[in-house]
Amino acid sequence: MGDINDVLEQECLECWILFDKIDELFSDDYGKRKICIESLFRTYLSFVNRFPRIKFKIFLRNDIWSTLEFVNKSHLSDKNVVLSWDKKDLLIMLMRRCLDNEMVEEYAVNEIGLEKEELLLAPNLEEAFYTIFARQVYKGKKKQI
Repeated sequence: MGDINDVLEQECLECWILFDKIDELFSDDYGKRKICIESLFRTYLSFVNRFPRIKFKIFLRNDIWSTLEFVNKSHLSDKNVVLSWDKKDLLIMLMRRCLDNEMVEEYAVNEIGLEKEELLLAPNLEEAFYTIFARQVYKGKKKQI
């Protein structure tokens, strides 16, 4: 790891290692999952100072984080970012992404009669979204699973 960190340092680069869906590890065994996740954070704590160019980004639900117990957990409190989304946030994110496509933007602007910036205003978001996407995903009867 030291060699990798040195190369990253020479090139003025960072390497991010992302951990997601770790709440699904050992979903049938809470004890094993807790030990595994706590071990991941202990590993993170040993990496953070030894290999400053290698960054761990760990995505974890708040309810799981609150149950973890490991030495120096409090050292991570200022490194947490809580992600939360509401319907408006999701619509804005999706619409910005959709409107980056010139053809989609042109279609939405022509259909609704508003400029791109106006489409992203709160009162217009749902109308703009449902101009691009169908209100109902499946047109037929709901399928039984």
